[in-house]
Amino acid sequence: MNKKFLSAILFGALMVSSTGTFVSCKDYDDIDRIDNTLNDLKSQLAALQTEVSNGNWVTELTDVEGGFKVTFNNGKTYTIVNGKDGAQGEPGTQGKDGNGTTVEVKDGYWYINGEKTEYVAVTKDDLGKVKVPFINEAGMWVFYDKDGNEVVSEYKALGATYAVEANGIFTLYVPNEKGEMQTIELPTAASMISALTPDLSGEDDVLNIQYFTFLPFQNVAADKKDAYKKAWEGTKAITADKYIVSSDEYMDVRVDPVSVDAKTIPFGLVDSQNNIPSKVDFTASENKGLITTRAAYGNGLYLVDMNQTTLKDKDALTAFTNQFTAKVNGLDENRVYALNANKSFRSDYLYTVKVEAATEFAFAPIYLNSDENAITNDKVIGDGLDVIATTATDATINKTVVVNAGEPNTLFVEDASRLYDMWLSAPTEYVNEFGLVFDQTVPSFTITKNPDKITAANFPLTIHVMDNQGKVQDIELTVKLSESIDTPAEYTLIEHVIRSDAKKNYFSANLDIMKTALGDKLDSWKIKVDLTQTVIAFYNENQTAEITGAGITGYVASKVEDGVSNNVATAVANANFMKFDITNNIASQKFEIGKNYNAVVTFKTNKDEKINSIVIPFKFSIPTLASMFEKEPAVFKGDVAYAYMNIADQTTGESAYKLERAFVKYPNDVTIALDDKTAVVDDKTSDKLAVLDLKFTKTAKITLTENVDSKDGDRNGLELGYGKELIVNASDTDFEGWEYTGDDGKYTFKIKVMSPIYEGSVSAINSVVEIPATSVDGYKVGNKDIQGKTYNDIAYKVLQDLAGDWTRPEISKVAAKTDNKRVVNIADKDGKISEDWVEAVAGEGTGKNFVEGYINVKPENIENTTEIQINVKVTDVWDYAKVNPIKVKVIVK
Repeated sequence: MNKKFLSAILFGALMVSSTGTFVSCKDYDDIDRIDNTLNDLKSQLAALQTEVSNGNWVTELTDVEGGFKVTFNNGKTYTIVNGKDGAQGEPGTQGKDGNGTTVEVKDGYWYINGEKTEYVAVTKDDLGKVKVPFINEAGMWVFYDKDGNEVVSEYKALGATYAVEANGIFTLYVPNEKGEMQTIELPTAASMISALTPDLSGEDDVLNIQYFTFLPFQNVAADKKDAYKKAWEGTKAITADKYIVSSDEYMDVRVDPVSVDAKTIPFGLVDSQNNIPSKVDFTASENKGLITTRAAYGNGLYLVDMNQTTLKDKDALTAFTNQFTAKVNGLDENRVYALNANKSFRSDYLYTVKVEAATEFAFAPIYLNSDENAITNDKVIGDGLDVIATTATDATINKTVVVNAGEPNTLFVEDASRLYDMWLSAPTEYVNEFGLVFDQTVPSFTITKNPDKITAANFPLTIHVMDNQGKVQDIELTVKLSESIDTPAEYTLIEHVIRSDAKKNYFSANLDIMKTALGDKLDSWKIKVDLTQTVIAFYNENQTAEITGAGITGYVASKVEDGVSNNVATAVANANFMKFDITNNIASQKFEIGKNYNAVVTFKTNKDEKINSIVIPFKFSIPTLASMFEKEPAVFKGDVAYAYMNIADQTTGESAYKLERAFVKYPNDVTIALDDKTAVVDDKTSDKLAVLDLKFTKTAKITLTENVDSKDGDRNGLELGYGKELIVNASDTDFEGWEYTGDDGKYTFKIKVMSPIYEGSVSAINSVVEIPATSVDGYKVGNKDIQGKTYNDIAYKVLQDLAGDWTRPEISKVAAKTDNKRVVNIADKDGKISEDWVEAVAGEGTGKNFVEGYINVKPENIENTTEIQINVKVTDVWDYAKVNPIKVKVIVK
C-alpha cells in the first residue's frame, strides 16, 4: 500500500488568490504587504477547514509545476504553487524538473522520487499507524529506524511548504511570517469511514488463496511454440516468476457513511499486532446487485476482490504461506485478520487465511458485454484439452456475435482469479476498414466506422487467453455489425384522456421526430426497414418491467383519424405516425391512471434484425365525473338547479322533476343519492325531504315527499322540501373500467323543486277592478280584468274558457273569497253567496252565446265608492294553492 508525500517549492511568504490558489511573495521589506498576505492565507486555510467541517474529504493530491493541487470530493480544488514577485503562479506539469518531491512506501521501504532508500516504513505499535517522516529545521528529511528512533537522512527537501499523506490524512504545513509551521489536517475517504462490515463469500471465515504453477505456453506444440511466443502481445509481461497467487473469494463490504467512495480506497489485511501480510491487497468495486441473502445492507455496498500477484520461486511461496501463521506456545496458529482501509480504519478481526494449490483451472465461460451472452462453454483451457484448434472449436458456442458501431464491447470471464491475460486481435485490413479500436487492458473493442450503410458487414476477431497455469488458447469469432442505427429521438410525454367511444380512443406520435433525428441515416433506415416486422412493447416508467397483454394495439399509421386500425401503413413512404388504439376493458386492468409508461417501438429488417428503437412516454387520465355533467344554463344559477316542474314528469299528482331537464349532457347510469349529512330545514337532511332514483338515467326523477307544512294556511299541501336547496350526490367507481382516484368519481349539485304557477302571481290588469254598486246580477270578473303570470312573468289566462280548458295545463282550479262581505260577496254560477272559497264559473256556450269563465262578484248597496280586495286562489295540479290579492273598487256615482 503506497503512501505519497508531496513537497511544494514555495520560497518566502505565501500570497493566496481569491480563486483558492496559493502564490508566493519575496518582498520581505514590505511588512504591511506581508501581513495582508498572511491574513488572506488564514482565510484560505479557514475555507479548507470549512470543507472538512462540512463533511468533505480530499480525493486527490497531485503535483503541479511549483507545487501541488488539492481536490475535494465536491469538486472544489485548491492549488498551492510557487509565484514570482508576489504575482500569481500558474500550474504546470506534474513533477516537472523535480519541483515536487514524492515520498512513498514500496515493499516496506521509503522511496524518494522513485528511488529506494535504506529507510524502513515503521508503524506505531499501539495504533498500527505509519510513522510519518518530517522535514527538520535544516530542511532535511527525517525518517525512523526499526526501533522508532529518528534518523536524519541525507535527502534535502526542496521547499518549506509541503503536504504529507499518511494514515488516511493529508497534513498541510504552511509557514507563517515567523517561519513557524501552521498545520491543517485534511481527511481522505478512508479516514471518513465510521464502520466497515465485511462478509466473506466463502462458507466459513477462511480466505482461501490459491496458487498456480505458471509454465507459459505449456500447451502449445513444441514446433510452434517459438512462433506463438513471438506473436503473443498480451498486456502482462511473461515473467520468470514461477507462481501466480489469487483468490476466487471476495468480500461483500458495507461502508459507513454511505457517502464515502470506497472505490478510491486501497484495502488490505492487518492482524492484531499491526502486521500487514505481503502481496495481499484488494480492490473495491460498487456492488449494484440485489441483496437476497442475509441482511439487506442498503447503500454503501462494495465488492472487494484480492488482486492477483506473482511469486518468484518455491522459497517465495513458502514465505508467503508462512506469514499467515504464528508460533504460539511452540505451535503454529492461524493469525486472525481485519479488513484494513488504507491503514486508516479496520473492521473486526474476522478471518484467517489458507493457501493451497489450485485444483481446477477453468475460468470459463467467456462473456461479451453481459453475463447473459456467453461466447464459450466450460471447455476453455484446463479441461484436459491441449490442442489449441480443438479447444477453440469445442469451446465456442456462439461463433457469430452482433454488435453496434460506436459502442465499446467488453469481454470478461466467469472467474477472473484464474485468468492471467486476455487480449484481442483482428486482421489489419479489417482494423482499417472498420476503424477498430482496442483497449487491451479491459479488454474491449470498438467499431468506429461502418463500411457499408446498407448491407451487413462482418469481420473475424480472435480472443487470445492465457490462464494462471500458462496455458493459452485462441478463440475465433465472427463479429457482425448490427443493423442498428442510433436514433437519439426524444418524444415528449403524451397525456391521453380515455374516451368511451372506441373509434376516438387512441393516441399517436409523429414519426417525423424520429426521421429528423436520423438525419443522413434516414435513407439507410428506409432501405432496411420492414414495417411488418415492427415490434411494440409496453413498459413501466423506468423500463424495468414489461406490461404484457396491455390492451393497446400499436401500429405504424399513414394518417391519424378516428377509427380502429383503419390506416395501417405497410409502405415505408406512408410511415408517418405511430398510432395506439386502446381497448378499455383490458388496458384498464394493466395501467394506472396518472402513472407514466413507455411504448418502445422497435423497427426491424425483413430478417428480424433490429434497426432502431424509439421510446414514446405516455400516461392516461380519465374525465372526472363532474366534467361529464354539463349544466343547462337556463336552469342553473351557480350550482343550484331551479327545477320548475312539468306535468309530463308526473304520475298520480306527485311533486317530481326529471333530472335530465337540468343538464345538457350527463353520464348514464351513475349512482345518485340525496345527501344525508347537511340539514336543510328543521334539522332534516335532503334524504328526509325527497326521494331519488338510484341511477342517473333519462327517466330519473326527484320527488318531494308528503311531509306537509301545516303551519302556514296559505301553503296548502306544500311539502317541507319544496323550494329548498336539496343536495344530490353523484358517484361512480370507474370510467369505462378505469378506476377513479380521490374525489374524481364524485359530483355534487343542488336542486330546488318548484311549481311554475305557485312561483307566479295573479293581479288586476289595470291595477284595480272597478265594479258598479247595487248590481243585482253581480259583476263577472273575467280575463279582461285579471291575468296570471308564471315565475318568469309569462302572462296567461287565469279563468278557463270552457270547463277544464285552462290556458296553463298546470292549473287545476281557481277560486275566490271576499275580504269584506259588507262591500262585496262572491257568488257561484247560480248566484248563491258563500263566505268560503267559491270556485270560478267555467265558460259556456258557443258562437255569439259564448261566455268566458268568470268570478261572480256581487256588490252590496253602499253610499260611498270603496276600494277593497278579493283573494283569488290558483291551485295547480300538484295541489299547491297560491292566494293572490286583487284590488276591487266598488263605484258609487
